[in-house]
Amino acid sequence: MKQGEELTDRIERLPAFEERVAVVLSNCSAWVTTWDSATVKVSGEILPVKGVGLPGNIEVLVSAYDEKGRVVGTGSDWFDRENYFAFDTFFVERLEIPSGCQISKVRIFPRAK
Repeated sequence: MKQGEELTDRIERLPAFEERVAVVLSNCSAWVTTWDSATVKVSGEILPVKGVGLPGNIEVLVSAYDEKGRVVGTGSDWFDRENYFAFDTFFVERLEIPSGCQISKVRIFPRAK
């Protein structure tokens, strides 16, 4: 992986998970930010399916997979129902990827917290 490499086309969302917690994750992007220790950053938006509030506290999880399907990096961001209004952005800043790994998939999904 190279610094600045775009990984957005490797993002996989899980709509069934989004439906289960009544949110939509949209406008997601992923990219490599350093070349020495291969750090990946992932961001996007979280929106409620109905109204302007979240149905509960929500955690957005991100997992990076190598070419053999192994999980090689994970991270998360979370949203407090009390402090949320209409939409917000999630940002997983540091998915540390082992040296030499090639990322084949970046999976993003929500979970009730």
